Amino acid sequence: MKAVVLTFLLFLSIGFSLIAQEPESKFSANASFKLVSKYMFRGVEMTKDPNIVGEASIGYKGWTLGMWATTNYSGTFYEPDIYISYAPKNFVFTLYDFDMGQGNDYFNFNNKNTTHLDEFSVKYTVSEKIPLSFTVGTTIWGADKKVDHYDSTGQAVLKDKNNFSTYVEAVYPFVLKEITVTPTIGLVTSESYTYGSKGFSLINVGVTFEKRIRVSDKLSIPVGYSFIYNQSQKRAYSVMSIGI
Repeated sequence: MKAVVLTFLLFLSIGFSLIAQEPESKFSANASFKLVSKYMFRGVEMTKDPNIVGEASIGYKGWTLGMWATTNYSGTFYEPDIYISYAPKNFVFTLYDFDMGQGNDYFNFNNKNTTHLDEFSVKYTVSEKIPLSFTVGTTIWGADKKVDHYDSTGQAVLKDKNNFSTYVEAVYPFVLKEITVTPTIGLVTSESYTYGSKGFSLINVGVTFEKRIRVSDKLSIPVGYSFIYNQSQKRAYSVMSIGI
C-alpha cells in the first residue's frame, strides 16, 4: 500500500512539474480528496464504514491519465484504480483498470485468476446547456466471470469465461439555489456476479445533492448527500461526503 501511495504522489508531482516548467503548457494536473460515510460503486455497497477517496490526474490535449484510490478507516479495504481517457467534443472514451484485490498480487495479469477488472466505457453529453449524459461501460478482461451455478448457500460458482458485464447510466445534473442536484439511473443489462445481479436490474437509482461551503475568501469545500436504491439487492442507501 505504501508503494501505491508513493506512486500516487510521484504521479501528481510529475504533472505539476510539467506545468511549472512551461507557463503556457497544454498540460493540466488535478487532485482531489474526499471523505465518504461508506464506499458505493454504481449502487453496490463495497464497505459499510467511512472511506477516504483520493484522485490525481494529468491532462494533455483531450487525453487524461489518472489514478483513483479509496481505503476505509480500519485499513481492511483498499482499492487502487488507473484510467486513461480521451474526450473529443461531446464524448469521453475511457479505459479503466479496477483492482478488486485490494492491491494484493497486483502484477498478476493471468486472466483466469487476476483481481484486475478492465472496462471500456463511452460517455456522451448532449451539450453544456443540456448536461444530460449517457454512459455505457463493458468489462472486457479480468475478474468479471460468468456464473456457472449457485450452490446450496446461494453463493455463485464462477466459470473461467469472461462475462462482459455491461453497465448503462443516465445522469442529468442541474443547479437549484446553489445546490447541484444530480439524478441518476444506472442498470446492468444481464446477470453479473460483479454487480451482484441475477439479470437485468436497476442497481443505481438515486439523487445526489452537493453544495460548496465557503470557509474563507479563497477556499470552499463541497459537502454532499446521496440517496441510492438498488433494485437487485432491494436496498436503499444514504451516503454523506465532504471533500477538498
